[in-house]
Amino acid sequence: MNIHKIFYWSLIPLFLLINIGLGSWGLTESSEARYAEISREMVLNHEYLHPTLLGIKHYHKPPITYYITVMGYQIFGINEYGARFFLSVALVFQLLLVFKISKLLFNDLKVALAAAIIYFSFPIVLIAARVLTTDAYMATFVIWSVYWILCYKRNRAPRYLYGFFIVLALAFLTKGPVAVLPVAIFLVVWKVLYKETISLTIHHYLGFVLCLLLSSSWFLAVMTNTPHFLDYLINDQIIARSLSAEKFHRNKPFWYYLILAPLVGFPWLPIMVVCTARAYKKYLKNKTLPLVLLWTIGSLFILFSAFSSKLVLYILPLFSFMAILSGYLFFLIPFDKIKNYSLFFGLLIVVLSLFLILGNFIMEIHIDVRYSLMLAVFLILGLGILYYNTRLQRHYKLMAFSLLFTIGLILSYPLFGSKNPNTINTIKNIVALAKEKKGDSIGHLIAFDVFIPSASFYLNQDIITVKGNTTRVRRDIQFEEDTLYRENLLDISHEKELRRLQLLLQAKNTVLLVRKKDTVSDLLCDQIANFKHQIEIDQWRLYY
Repeated sequence: MNIHKIFYWSLIPLFLLINIGLGSWGLTESSEARYAEISREMVLNHEYLHPTLLGIKHYHKPPITYYITVMGYQIFGINEYGARFFLSVALVFQLLLVFKISKLLFNDLKVALAAAIIYFSFPIVLIAARVLTTDAYMATFVIWSVYWILCYKRNRAPRYLYGFFIVLALAFLTKGPVAVLPVAIFLVVWKVLYKETISLTIHHYLGFVLCLLLSSSWFLAVMTNTPHFLDYLINDQIIARSLSAEKFHRNKPFWYYLILAPLVGFPWLPIMVVCTARAYKKYLKNKTLPLVLLWTIGSLFILFSAFSSKLVLYILPLFSFMAILSGYLFFLIPFDKIKNYSLFFGLLIVVLSLFLILGNFIMEIHIDVRYSLMLAVFLILGLGILYYNTRLQRHYKLMAFSLLFTIGLILSYPLFGSKNPNTINTIKNIVALAKEKKGDSIGHLIAFDVFIPSASFYLNQDIITVKGNTTRVRRDIQFEEDTLYRENLLDISHEKELRRLQLLLQAKNTVLLVRKKDTVSDLLCDQIANFKHQIEIDQWRLYY
């Protein structure tokens, strides 16, 4: 069996599989909607240096994710598929890199194949490839830079070193300084455990200068005509996010990832933790390469846990190292354990199939019955074929079970996401309802005390955001050079803006969107009473 050819050729149908239904569900609030809307405004305004979100300058992240998304829009149009297309490209490229790095490190195609399949099976990897954020692209550049530096360590060709520095700069331009941490930790651990001395050539110095110039290019360009940008970058976006995340509502306890990591790495991560514990004394304790991976994973986990700002996808870079280590451990699993794990994956496939068949009847979810039944039949047939296949060696059979389950998850999500907008937190259906009721003649859509950038994306026009009684609507206006932003951002604590809002609510083509759980200010009750219609749908009240 030529594993090399099989893996490479399998990437083509895998890429097509990932793209099935990729644009069928709405943009999720608020992260995905935010990146999609910023990229849309870039296209419309032809402004690629100063990102804006709902017309206000937005410097929270460097621009690489926006630029990649803009390319998607230019190819496929401004829609969900265009926004997410290059996430699929990133995922396939990550799989290729994990495969190549594993082969480079262990010189074993079986280990490389197992590592790629395990990486593909991590739920966190699939989530990152389905939701537009910076994390999938940052992880791609992190893995790519590790690949280049390992190539350099093997044959000392300068082109690999320059490739490393260029890709590291792209990682920096994707998510800032935090993108360098996984690579830096890996290299430090490698140096310490292999007891390598630091030996620098002219190419190291030139590569570092190139990396510095590239990674700072956007920041320097913005600083030339944006006062206080450097101050804002250091204090608000680096120190505040790392040490005090309350401003961004991302403050989590130290043990947050201890609970979360097994869930987003299920089921492989818990399995491999057990395997690592069992194999440590016999296989790992005196072998430097697995220890490099293990120490890198542990160091990064502690570091990310120490940061106060925590979101699910922040720990995505750890999982490439986990997959590579797991690929090595995979063929050390005893045959009797392999059988148990295969049965466990078989049970997961059965549970997923039952969910597809019975989800409409026993749970408060909606799934297209015809397609869900077809997918359930495919999974059950695949399970039966694999289970009764006596020619497939047990380790490869377990890989196949894992791959089948992952394929089931990938194909299930479009069925689920497109029919359950409230569950995935998208307002695409709400905006569609507003357009239907108003016959596409919405003059103003007013979002009261809630920040919903995807409303502007779906309407293809500016929306008006009202700052009311909560802190959910918090915009950074320090870089605005005039007061034009107040046209679409109203603070009702100011008398002038309250009066303007009252006039807007009386306009014929105005639509008002309010969360059910929110109380509208008494100052607006008379104007809201003038609306002829009110619809309650999911967590929203729509007035028109």
